[in-house]
Amino acid sequence: MSGLLFLLRPALAALFDLDGISQTIVFLFAGPPSFLFFFNGLIFVVNAAFNNLGHPYYSTLLNWGRNTLGTIPFVLIGAAWFGAPGVLIGQFLGGTVFALVALILAKRVIDALVAP
Repeated sequence: MSGLLFLLRPALAALFDLDGISQTIVFLFAGPPSFLFFFNGLIFVVNAAFNNLGHPYYSTLLNWGRNTLGTIPFVLIGAAWFGAPGVLIGQFLGGTVFALVALILAKRVIDALVAP
């Protein structure tokens, strides 16, 4: 889907008659950073694993962390450095960081269950 969005960016801009910052935001959202949505999906998979492996609090903590610590500081810094596009960049980066943390934690949980 990210690839399709990337290819359709000019058509989307034309369809909604975008220019200026609105076109910049749409081109950014549907551009290369959209491939980072993979990490958002990774968080959903890891949440399901935690819930099914008896660690639902890990899911809760990771979601809370991503939606606060993984969003607010990244968005504020991104906005300060790059303006409106920085908000999107910060959101993508914060989600990616928390997805990697979730993956590491999931590996530890699974390793602890498999270990003799």
